Amino acid sequence: MSDVILFDLDGTLTDSGSGIIRCVQYALNYMGKPEGNPENLRCFVGPPLHEQFMEYGGFTSEEADTAVEQYRERYSTIGIYENEVYDQIPELLNLLKEKGKILGVASSKPTVFVEEILRHFNLKDYFEVIVGSELDGTRTAKDEVIEEALKQLGDEFHREQVLMVGDRMYDVEGARKCGILCVGVAYGYGGRSELEEAGAVYVADTVEELKVLAETDEGDSEKISTFKTHQRDRSRSQIKPQKRNAYHSRTQKKNLNPGEIGKVIWDILFPMLVHFGCMLVISLFGVMLAGSLYRGVGTGYLDVVQRVPWLSSILSALTAIAAIFILNRYYLWDKERFKIKVINWSWLEGIACAGAAIGVGLIWNKLITASGIREIFLRYMEISENSYENQNWLLLVICIGVLASVGEELVFRGLIYQRAKSYFGVGWAVGISSALFGIYHGNVIQFLYSAVLGILFAVLYEKTGTLLAPIIAHVATNIFSISYDYIVDFLIKRIRFGEKLLIVVVILIAAASFYYLFFWKGSFQIPRRNTTKEKSKGSETGN
Repeated sequence: MSDVILFDLDGTLTDSGSGIIRCVQYALNYMGKPEGNPENLRCFVGPPLHEQFMEYGGFTSEEADTAVEQYRERYSTIGIYENEVYDQIPELLNLLKEKGKILGVASSKPTVFVEEILRHFNLKDYFEVIVGSELDGTRTAKDEVIEEALKQLGDEFHREQVLMVGDRMYDVEGARKCGILCVGVAYGYGGRSELEEAGAVYVADTVEELKVLAETDEGDSEKISTFKTHQRDRSRSQIKPQKRNAYHSRTQKKNLNPGEIGKVIWDILFPMLVHFGCMLVISLFGVMLAGSLYRGVGTGYLDVVQRVPWLSSILSALTAIAAIFILNRYYLWDKERFKIKVINWSWLEGIACAGAAIGVGLIWNKLITASGIREIFLRYMEISENSYENQNWLLLVICIGVLASVGEELVFRGLIYQRAKSYFGVGWAVGISSALFGIYHGNVIQFLYSAVLGILFAVLYEKTGTLLAPIIAHVATNIFSISYDYIVDFLIKRIRFGEKLLIVVVILIAAASFYYLFFWKGSFQIPRRNTTKEKSKGSETGN
């Protein structure tokens, strides 16, 4: 049987007809061609929207574009959730995964909608490849979608190992154009006769019958005899572990040509260079301005911060604000570019992120101090002691604890991490972003400290899909570091072993936070394999 199985979405995994039809009615009303009978619009479930609007309504290409825009206006907020998963689909997908199958989705619907629907119904994590059309109207034909899915699979699998599953003739014809076989599902919107006439190699009347996809060549010979006439005789019933690992590494990164290396390096480093540029310009003018306002201040950075202790905090805050202003549009662009989705998020996760980061920061800082490495870099100690000495606590919290943290997270997690991930995968992205985060701080001590925290921040970002997670963690760490001496002094005056007590409490909080984030049932875990249908509103076809 096939090692890789691509599923259509609408009419195959989800029953999305009602949502699609209501959105089509909405668009037709806008275009002045209302349709009151929903049954007449079932033809919209399956094929690309643009072509179907032209065929059904007699629209020109430009008018069809307008109709699609109106359709998506309702679909993106309402229609996408007027949907439900077919009975036994979660069980089927779970069975196929247990048999070692590589699963994907190939839909003519825009990718952003496909991913949202799969996420909403807790199905997304079953699939290694999720491909749809583009919102700009490109890649709407089924063969184009399937070709993109095959491209993302790379050369690990031959086409004879890939099978398409869909409910319309467009799925069968698209698969044939790509040189792969197609299994039809008669419970969808096309029906058995349409699928058989199109050339489906097998037609399943129910989801239960699709479990034949999990069979080996030795099992259930009657059901899979049709497949045997078309596919090579193989005895494997599941992918070898090392092969699946190779596949995962390939689909999580892009294959780069030698000529693209420079572009990749620039794309990753650009956010940090912008931040550096803002810092240099603002620091230069800040020191010059301070030197002109305060006689005898001098021109050296240390001379300035010794005489004007609050200046370094103000300069850091202004640098962050400038970087955020310049880079925010790049971040918004990248969010759409990489289709970043929040997996799970609540105020409890936020608190846990803060607790975990504070604990790691404190423990790692104590280990660095205990190692004696600080004594080797005395210049760092001098700068560190002078930079924030005798400054107002509230000013430090606002400038360093909040503003600087937000700016750095936008640069190193929001932009650098996501870009590195798109080229090299999650593991390399964590390493690259944390290493650059350490280098950015400009000295060995801060490199060691920041790089480790950078790893934690990247993991939190990857786990949640929201930049709020590393921002909260970073802000909490900085505020705790700024407040540490005040807290210790307060405790020591009341308890002789106050600092030790504080460390123990922080470690316990950090341990509880890590447990909650990574092990507690329902928190930051792969969505549960629900066996019941989740009724809400949602879905659409290739539209």
